[in-house]
Amino acid sequence: PSRFAKLIRCHAECDQTGGKNMKPSRRSFAIYAALLAVILLALPACVGRVNRSVDEDRRGVSARFFDSREEAQIDKARALRLEGEYNEAIDTLLAVYRNRAFESKYRAEALLELSHVHSHLMNPEKDYDAALRHLNTLITEFPESSLRAEAEEKTEHIKKLQAAIEQN
Repeated sequence: PSRFAKLIRCHAECDQTGGKNMKPSRRSFAIYAALLAVILLALPACVGRVNRSVDEDRRGVSARFFDSREEAQIDKARALRLEGEYNEAIDTLLAVYRNRAFESKYRAEALLELSHVHSHLMNPEKDYDAALRHLNTLITEFPESSLRAEAEEKTEHIKKLQAAIEQN
Protein backbone atom coordinates (compact mmCIF):
# COMPACT_ATOMS: atom_id res chain seq x y z
CA PRO A 1 0.00 0.00 0.00
CA SER A 2 1.09 3.58 -0.69
CA ARG A 3 1.90 6.13 2.00
CA PHE A 4 -1.34 7.92 1.33
CA ALA A 5 -3.34 4.71 1.84
CA LYS A 6 -1.48 4.08 5.12
CA LEU A 7 -2.24 7.62 6.25
CA ILE A 8 -5.94 7.21 5.46
CA ARG A 9 -6.03 3.88 7.32
CA CYS A 10 -4.23 5.47 10.26
CA HIS A 11 -6.81 8.29 10.40
CA ALA A 12 -9.64 5.75 10.23
CA GLU A 13 -8.11 3.81 13.14
CA CYS A 14 -7.69 7.03 15.06
CA ASP A 15 -11.32 7.97 14.50
CA GLN A 16 -12.56 4.54 15.64
CA THR A 17 -10.38 4.18 18.71
CA GLY A 18 -9.91 7.81 19.66
CA GLY A 19 -6.19 7.38 19.05
CA LYS A 20 -5.71 4.99 21.99
CA ASN A 21 -4.25 2.13 19.92
CA MET A 22 -1.86 4.35 18.03
CA LYS A 23 1.83 4.63 18.71
CA PRO A 24 2.83 8.00 20.24
CA SER A 25 4.52 9.17 17.05
CA ARG A 26 1.42 8.41 14.95
CA ARG A 27 -0.84 10.06 17.54
CA SER A 28 1.36 13.17 17.50
CA PHE A 29 1.30 13.18 13.72
CA ALA A 30 -2.49 12.96 13.74
CA ILE A 31 -2.75 15.85 16.17
CA TYR A 32 -0.37 18.00 14.13
CA ALA A 33 -2.19 17.12 10.92
CA ALA A 34 -5.52 18.10 12.48
CA LEU A 35 -4.08 21.39 13.74
CA LEU A 36 -2.60 22.12 10.33
CA ALA A 37 -5.95 21.45 8.69
CA VAL A 38 -7.71 23.85 11.09
CA ILE A 39 -5.11 26.56 10.45
CA LEU A 40 -5.28 26.14 6.69
CA LEU A 41 -9.08 26.31 6.77
CA ALA A 42 -9.13 29.42 8.98
CA LEU A 43 -6.36 31.32 7.16
CA PRO A 44 -8.42 32.58 4.19
CA ALA A 45 -11.05 34.01 6.53
CA CYS A 46 -8.39 35.85 8.54
CA VAL A 47 -6.72 37.24 5.42
CA GLY A 48 -10.05 38.49 4.12
CA ARG A 49 -10.77 40.18 7.44
CA VAL A 50 -7.35 41.89 7.47
CA ASN A 51 -7.78 43.07 3.88
CA ARG A 52 -11.18 44.57 4.69
CA SER A 53 -9.73 46.29 7.75
CA VAL A 54 -6.86 47.79 5.74
CA ASP A 55 -9.29 49.00 3.08
CA GLU A 56 -11.47 50.64 5.74
CA ASP A 57 -8.44 52.33 7.28
CA ARG A 58 -7.37 53.72 3.92
CA ARG A 59 -10.81 55.22 3.40
CA GLY A 60 -10.88 56.69 6.89
CA VAL A 61 -13.78 54.56 8.11
CA SER A 62 -11.95 53.09 11.06
CA ALA A 63 -11.88 55.78 13.74
CA ARG A 64 -9.70 53.65 15.99
CA PHE A 65 -6.97 53.58 13.33
CA PHE A 66 -7.00 57.34 12.91
CA ASP A 67 -7.11 58.00 16.65
CA SER A 68 -3.95 56.04 17.23
CA ARG A 69 -2.34 57.53 14.15
CA GLU A 70 -3.16 61.09 15.21
CA GLU A 71 -1.90 60.51 18.72
CA ALA A 72 1.24 58.89 17.39
CA GLN A 73 1.94 61.85 15.10
CA ILE A 74 1.47 64.38 17.91
CA ASP A 75 3.65 62.31 20.26
CA LYS A 76 6.29 62.08 17.54
CA ALA A 77 6.22 65.87 17.14
CA ARG A 78 6.61 66.36 20.90
CA ALA A 79 9.62 64.06 20.90
CA LEU A 80 11.10 65.94 17.95
CA ARG A 81 10.61 69.25 19.79
CA LEU A 82 12.36 67.90 22.87
CA GLU A 83 15.22 66.63 20.69
CA GLY A 84 15.60 70.07 19.10
CA GLU A 85 14.25 68.98 15.70
CA TYR A 86 11.90 71.96 15.47
CA ASN A 87 11.35 72.05 11.70
CA GLU A 88 10.47 68.36 11.57
CA ALA A 89 8.10 68.82 14.50
CA ILE A 90 6.41 71.73 12.70
CA ASP A 91 6.01 69.68 9.50
CA THR A 92 4.51 66.76 11.43
CA LEU A 93 2.06 68.96 13.32
CA LEU A 94 1.01 70.89 10.24
CA ALA A 95 0.21 67.58 8.53
CA VAL A 96 -2.07 66.62 11.45
CA TYR A 97 -3.79 70.02 11.46
CA ARG A 98 -4.32 70.09 7.69
CA ASN A 99 -5.79 66.58 7.52
CA ARG A 100 -9.53 67.28 7.79
CA ALA A 101 -10.22 63.55 8.21
CA PHE A 102 -8.71 63.74 11.69
CA GLU A 103 -10.93 64.58 14.66
CA SER A 104 -11.05 68.23 15.62
CA LYS A 105 -9.62 67.55 19.10
CA TYR A 106 -6.38 66.31 17.52
CA ARG A 107 -6.26 69.12 15.00
CA ALA A 108 -6.66 71.62 17.86
CA GLU A 109 -3.98 69.81 19.86
CA ALA A 110 -1.66 70.06 16.86
CA LEU A 111 -2.19 73.85 16.77
CA LEU A 112 -1.42 74.18 20.48
CA GLU A 113 1.70 72.06 20.07
CA LEU A 114 2.73 74.19 17.07
CA SER A 115 2.63 77.25 19.35
CA HIS A 116 4.88 75.41 21.83
CA VAL A 117 7.38 74.59 19.07
CA HIS A 118 7.47 78.13 17.66
CA SER A 119 7.91 79.69 21.12
CA HIS A 120 10.20 77.04 22.63
CA LEU A 121 12.98 78.57 24.71
CA MET A 122 15.72 76.57 22.98
CA ASN A 123 14.39 77.05 19.43
CA PRO A 124 17.02 79.17 17.65
CA GLU A 125 14.41 80.24 15.09
CA LYS A 126 11.71 81.30 17.57
CA ASP A 127 8.71 82.83 15.87
CA TYR A 128 6.32 84.32 18.40
CA ASP A 129 4.09 85.71 15.65
CA ALA A 130 3.63 82.23 14.18
CA ALA A 131 2.87 80.87 17.67
CA LEU A 132 0.21 83.57 18.13
CA ARG A 133 -1.29 82.80 14.71
CA HIS A 134 -1.62 79.10 15.59
CA LEU A 135 -3.19 79.95 18.94
CA ASN A 136 -5.62 82.36 17.31
CA THR A 137 -6.55 79.70 14.75
CA LEU A 138 -7.23 77.25 17.58
CA ILE A 139 -9.44 79.78 19.39
CA THR A 140 -11.43 80.79 16.31
CA GLU A 141 -11.63 77.48 14.44
CA PHE A 142 -12.26 75.28 17.48
CA PRO A 143 -14.20 77.48 19.95
CA GLU A 144 -15.64 74.45 21.76
CA SER A 145 -12.22 72.83 22.29
CA SER A 146 -11.15 71.90 25.80
CA LEU A 147 -7.78 73.47 24.86
CA ARG A 148 -9.26 76.93 24.29
CA ALA A 149 -8.53 78.20 27.83
CA GLU A 150 -4.93 76.98 27.61
CA ALA A 151 -4.57 78.66 24.22
CA GLU A 152 -5.88 81.95 25.63
CA GLU A 153 -3.44 81.76 28.56
CA LYS A 154 -0.54 80.96 26.24
CA THR A 155 -1.53 83.89 23.99
CA GLU A 156 -1.36 86.31 26.95
CA HIS A 157 1.96 84.82 28.06
CA ILE A 158 3.53 85.24 24.60
CA LYS A 159 2.23 88.80 24.29
CA LYS A 160 3.80 89.69 27.67
CA LEU A 161 7.02 88.02 26.59
CA GLN A 162 7.07 89.99 23.32
CA ALA A 163 6.45 93.24 25.22
CA ALA A 164 9.31 92.49 27.60
CA ILE A 165 11.65 91.72 24.69
CA GLU A 166 10.71 94.99 22.95
CA GLN A 167 11.44 96.99 26.13
CA ASN A 168 14.95 95.58 26.33
